[in-house]
Amino acid sequence: MKKTLLTILAAAAGLSLAAQETVYFQEDFEWLEPWSSQKPAGNTIAENNAEATAQQLGTNKVTIDGQEVSTYDALLFKGYEFPVSCAPTKDPRKPAAQSYLQRNYLKFGLTDYFTGITLPKLEKVPAEGEEITLSFDWCSQRRGNSETAVWDPTALVVIVKNGDIEKQYLAPTHKFEAGSDYEWINAVVSLKDAEINGETRITIRNIDEQWPGNKADDTDKSRWFIDNIKLSSSNSSGIEGIIADNEAPVEYFNLQGMRVANPGTGLYIRRQGNEVKKVFMHN
Repeated sequence: MKKTLLTILAAAAGLSLAAQETVYFQEDFEWLEPWSSQKPAGNTIAENNAEATAQQLGTNKVTIDGQEVSTYDALLFKGYEFPVSCAPTKDPRKPAAQSYLQRNYLKFGLTDYFTGITLPKLEKVPAEGEEITLSFDWCSQRRGNSETAVWDPTALVVIVKNGDIEKQYLAPTHKFEAGSDYEWINAVVSLKDAEINGETRITIRNIDEQWPGNKADDTDKSRWFIDNIKLSSSNSSGIEGIIADNEAPVEYFNLQGMRVANPGTGLYIRRQGNEVKKVFMHN
């Protein structure tokens, strides 16, 4: 799914200009199309429409081997889990009732209800000492379609959990102005010093201050969307050792180190010979 990306670099995220990359988990949710086309799910981000239809994950169903399978059932089968929480004044809901399907991506939460996503266990695990990066596209929810509509103050954290031991890593936070258009943020989070094995569970959810959520700081609404999740490591030595060549062609890379032939609007790394710098491109 092609998207306009507003790329934000997470603190301490590891950058690499080499194409050598090991991917341990990747998800673009395109396989959800059979469910997205049932009682069609809206496309809030692409349509810039805060009122686009969002079906609860338990609503849309596809018949598989003679059985009706909901979006939620299909995600559970894939190994996903959905931790939930709610304000103390609210009655708990099942995860499928506060998580939503959009056009091949997911939306979480509603007023006073908060949802996260836990990735499936890894079939292939990193070697000890590898620098691991988790990246994903996300966006907060705008409260309406007017020029003065404000954004939910959603802030996310990545939690790496092994048994009772967990580490938290903050994700980049959006800084959208009131009434601005929807855009995907590409969050790149370095899981520095994280121990990751076949039993590790990685969760993306609202920060602790929004979990379970209180009225303070207007965190009763902290809704968000997610797509394009990737857990990977880079095997390169970074940007050091680039040969000086003032006549060398100009190359662009995204903040995960992937070469970009035709960069759109967003933040990129520009390399020409031995000159390397971050630039913001305008189209």
